[in-house]
Amino acid sequence: ISATGVRLKVSSPQIAIDELEVNPRPTLPGFRVNATRDQANVVITWEGGGVLESASEITGQWTPDANAVSPFRVPLNAGDKKFYRVRR
Repeated sequence: ISATGVRLKVSSPQIAIDELEVNPRPTLPGFRVNATRDQANVVITWEGGGVLESASEITGQWTPDANAVSPFRVPLNAGDKKFYRVRR
């Protein structure tokens, strides 16, 4: 069974399960993210939807940029460090 999650409802303190629900995986269109260098810029392109997010560290505080569209140009500045991802 393909599933995206399982939900268990517990009906008593003895943890007796009275319901189990398995949901089918949703069908998503193809998805691709690409980054290339173009002179003094990195160009990030993506297909299949999603919102570009950025962070100053790879581990977090990701911030969405709802106004970013593909292709998105990022200037290469010496000393600057930024991470990007596309979230669907």
